[in-house]
Amino acid sequence: TEWDEIAVAPFAYRPAFPEILGAFHRLTGLHIEAVYRVAAFLSSAGLVVVLGLIARRFVEDTPRMMLIALIGASGFWQIKYAAHFDTMIDIHAMFLVALGWYLILLGHALAAGMLGVVGLAGKEWLGITAAVSAYVLMFGKGAKRRRKPVQAILIAVAAALVALGLRHFINVVGTVQAFDPVNDPGWWDRLRHSTLSTNRLWNILFSVASIWVPVLVLVTRPQVITAVRYLATERLAGAFALHFGLVLVLTVLGGTNLGVFTSYAAPLLVTFLGIMAANGTTARELALILLISVVFNRLLMGVPDHTVDLDAFLDHVPPYHVRVNDVTWWRLAELVGWLTVGWIGAAGLRRWADIRPTVPATREAVEYSGGRDGSAADL
Repeated sequence: TEWDEIAVAPFAYRPAFPEILGAFHRLTGLHIEAVYRVAAFLSSAGLVVVLGLIARRFVEDTPRMMLIALIGASGFWQIKYAAHFDTMIDIHAMFLVALGWYLILLGHALAAGMLGVVGLAGKEWLGITAAVSAYVLMFGKGAKRRRKPVQAILIAVAAALVALGLRHFINVVGTVQAFDPVNDPGWWDRLRHSTLSTNRLWNILFSVASIWVPVLVLVTRPQVITAVRYLATERLAGAFALHFGLVLVLTVLGGTNLGVFTSYAAPLLVTFLGIMAANGTTARELALILLISVVFNRLLMGVPDHTVDLDAFLDHVPPYHVRVNDVTWWRLAELVGWLTVGWIGAAGLRRWADIRPTVPATREAVEYSGGRDGSAADL
């Protein structure tokens, strides 16, 4: 068939989004490019809304909630990337991963797990949602209830069946995946050499640091202690660490667009910022961080056309795979510069407002709206 002649990994294993959008195109008669463009816009808006709902779990005032949500979505590889490449499906997957994390915070880990299992047909990164949900069902609050471990096992088995089933039943003519154990016999050697590549490891670290600029600017030792205490008290520390760890692992295994991969940690970034905001971070500080993030990620600048000058595009917002050049070092200097500006600015705003972040002795001292009685939803 025509499909068998063009199907290549890993894209062939992500049929859900193209099939849904294709069906909408056939049903409405809208041009397929318009359908993808509208879908990218809706998922971008949905991502901001869900990040705002995550922030609302910790802060009740709308200005700080909105600022935190916008900060969480202000990386180049999120909404800006989706606007430039509206046929890419990552923005849809990012929205679903964020929604899954929000469901976990609400105490609906089973629903999040089901979302992750179904979402695997759209993007393999929904495996993060499935794995974290299974972990929470097994070890989170309420895990001693008999049905919770059973649900965790069912989610894990279902996720494995979907992931393996897609790769078993969908035939491909080749692979463009950087490391493909299913279709590429030489994947291990490539992965080993790539993992040992200093340039790639550096770019991964740079990409992670770029995403977490807002926290790096605002965080203080008391706030770190507060965040750890909150996550531990709510039995979310393991889920937080697992989500972040899987983002790192899949970034190493995922290929070239490192900024896209590390952006899947946005729900964690918003969670951390929400805890910080509940313990003293002001709207002025958040506004400063949003401004820095917008400028650093060049959200107001045009994006070079990759079909005309690929090098110019890759230099626009590095890092990319093993590519390290003079622009990379300039971007590092820019990162350090903006961090310095942020530290000085945030310190000045704290001094001006006479704010001294403190470490609450109990979780009741952490102000968040997830439970007005001072406790989060039972997981």
